[in-house]
Amino acid sequence: MSSWNILLDWPPDEHAWRASIAGWFKRLSSWILIGLLAQLAAALWILGCGISSDVDMSRGFNKPVIAFELAMSPDEANAILLGDDGKNRFRMQTQFYRDFSFIGSYSLTFVLLGFALFAKDRRLSLANVAAGALIVLGLSAGCMDVLENIHGLAALKHQALPAADLARMRFASLIKWTLLGAICIPTGYAFWPARGWTLFRIISKVASALLLLAACVFALGEFSTNWEHFWEFSVACMASSGAFQTLILILWSGEFELSIRKKRYPER
Repeated sequence: MSSWNILLDWPPDEHAWRASIAGWFKRLSSWILIGLLAQLAAALWILGCGISSDVDMSRGFNKPVIAFELAMSPDEANAILLGDDGKNRFRMQTQFYRDFSFIGSYSLTFVLLGFALFAKDRRLSLANVAAGALIVLGLSAGCMDVLENIHGLAALKHQALPAADLARMRFASLIKWTLLGAICIPTGYAFWPARGWTLFRIISKVASALLLLAACVFALGEFSTNWEHFWEFSVACMASSGAFQTLILILWSGEFELSIRKKRYPER
């Protein structure tokens, strides 16, 4: 009997409830779902900072946070902070502080997804390579994101933004976005299902395709500073894929686990 049937059963069977809940928490896919939900909660908390978009952003950016992270000069960064009577400075500081919770949640999610793919006896199998990439890239992106926030907060302490702190923030940000672009590929592999056109497989393929599109657009932005604003589109693709991933793990956790198992042991 599925967890949903047990939880919806009436009158409730306390023993079955406990066994079902305990079993749910023992599955790695459940913890990946918790990581995705934690990302959603952290993202909503960050959006509550209320950073104004009615500011002068250069190079085609529409999102003030990403534009500030990738600012190439104090003038470019100041133009973002001066919107809404200068209140964006305090709001940007709040955003950086709240962002640490988001960093922890997405880094943990990538690590858990990597462990889900890993098979000790397969060595250099495609699944193990993807698992290693997820763990290494996820932790590395998280570390660079932390450095980005630290340098951003250091710059925001000064009324006149120091060019050195902004340069260090931009450097960390460039590495972070590059790593996140790269990690889209093994994440897309993890969610790509076996052949077929059931609803689970269709949604899984959409989630993976969005990640591959995000990776391609991230790569495009690497060629020119004037194309970095395309990374906003990549972020939107990753967020949309995350929504589909959450749906998959809520409704089809069993099918997802079977798909992961087939990647770990394709001959079985």
